[in-house]
Amino acid sequence: MGRHGGVGVRRGVIASRVAVIAGVLVVAVFAVAGPALADQGTPGVDNTRLVKGTPCTAAARACVDIKGQKAWLIDKDGNISRGPMKITTGGPGQETPVGTFKVQWKDRNHKSAESLDPKGQPAAMPYSVFFAEGGVAFHGGSLRRESAGCVHLGDADAIAFFDTLQLGDQVQVYGPAPKQLASKSTPDKPDAKPATAKPEAKSAEDKADRGRPAGARAENAVASRPAAVPNLTSAGGR
Repeated sequence: MGRHGGVGVRRGVIASRVAVIAGVLVVAVFAVAGPALADQGTPGVDNTRLVKGTPCTAAARACVDIKGQKAWLIDKDGNISRGPMKITTGGPGQETPVGTFKVQWKDRNHKSAESLDPKGQPAAMPYSVFFAEGGVAFHGGSLRRESAGCVHLGDADAIAFFDTLQLGDQVQVYGPAPKQLASKSTPDKPDAKPATAKPEAKSAEDKADRGRPAGARAENAVASRPAAVPNLTSAGGR
């Protein structure tokens, strides 16, 4: 009786241990499979369909069109919740990466570790939402110049991205990086085209210049030359 009772106890202990191990394995499987299931998007929504007006599918929560320099926020039902929004992306040698990514982390008051502002301080990258390796993020930045790889947004749009996107949300980036943005120069003051001189249309000042000594003509030319226009584009984050 005693020996049989001991065997029964041992069998019960073994069964309990097996149950515990099985439970641990189940938890591990769900831990691994969970992110994969999350990638499939909202149940009942066709996450493979393109969202109208964008190059992205319904699985994306943020969509970027580098070629068109536009971005959108997309809700869980696969509908545009904000956009299109004007953006600027990376230029030659610092292109914004193309592909499918996930939001990794966020920082409301981030400072760049690579770029300095005009005062020599780390440049501000407000409302940063990081989604790709190398510190690539959505953040508030200049819409007049190329970035160093990040996606620049206007202030209100940067706040909307920061408030809307959550860790793990999918980001889709499409299109080749532009070789040069049309807004490389100050957009509200396009570069003036050089005027073609017409020999027969000389001014009275030019005619009067003929009778002056060569030195006087040179001084007049320097004095009448327009002052150089300073570069008003300030340094910023990536």
